[in-house]
This record gives sequence, C-alpha cells and structure tokens, in this order.
Amino acid sequence: MGKEKKYLVNNSMFVFAVVYIVLLVAVSIALVTIERYGSAVVFALISLPFFLIAFRYGSVVKVGKDGVSLSFLGIKRRFISWKNMAEVDVIGSKVLNRNNTKKCGTLYLIFSLEKLDDEKRFDMMLKWPPKDKIYLKFTKDRLMDLQWFYSNPVEKYNIGMLDI
Repeated sequence: MGKEKKYLVNNSMFVFAVVYIVLLVAVSIALVTIERYGSAVVFALISLPFFLIAFRYGSVVKVGKDGVSLSFLGIKRRFISWKNMAEVDVIGSKVLNRNNTKKCGTLYLIFSLEKLDDEKRFDMMLKWPPKDKIYLKFTKDRLMDLQWFYSNPVEKYNIGMLDI
C-alpha cells in the first residue's frame, strides 16, 4: 500500500503570487519611507488579490488511506473520504478550446462528492475555482500516487492528447 502524500495545489501559481506579494509590499514600504502614504496604500491594496491566489494555490492537498484533505497552514479546510468519493477527474482548464487538442490548458485532478457529466464539468471550469471540490495540478506522478488509494477509473474531460 502507498504512503500518504502531500502536494501544493499548484506550485507555479503559488510562487507567482508570493513573488508579486513581496514586490508589491516592498514598494509599499518604500513609499511609506518617502512619505507617499496614498501611493503606499494603493500598492498594498493591489497586493490583496495575490494573497487570495497564494491561499488557493498554496493550500496543501493530502492524499492518504482515509481520503483526500485540503488544508492551509495546517488548518484543514475540506476532507473527502474514499468511501464518499463519487469520482476523480482529470480536466483541462481551457474548455473553450475543446476542438484544439493541443490547447487544453492546465490539467487538474479534481476530487468530487458527486458524479459530473460533461455539462457540469464545463460549467465548473468556467466558474473556476470550484468551491465544493478538492483540486490540484495534474502530473503523472500524482496520478500514480493517487491510484494506490483509489481503484476506480479516473474520468477525463478536455485533456487533449494526454494518454492516462
């Protein structure tokens, strides 16, 4: 049996958000030191959406024998047991390019409590990120780790020419 694994939801998006937060906060601090308080507030406010991005994509998804959990800074936000898992999907984010198999966007593994049809998957990707599901960026290694615990077939939607 496989051992428990932990992953960031999306490493590159998390790093992107943290870099922008650091830059914008540094600019805000520099503006405060030259007494440009209004400009400092503007740059601090511009950094706020990046905190949300860092929160979403810097969360940790833990895949283990009991199920899949989502946490941030050790605080569990969501848990789905394998017994309650309706399906696991691999879905490409660029659903509007479905006819072009080379442009499927970022692929995500999505853990769901409900069965999804193509229409629900399409709507979910248009209203990204899903509020009631656990998701993380897809890699073949993550899928292989997942299959130690989840024996049902993984559903596929808009994955282009990827063969899983």
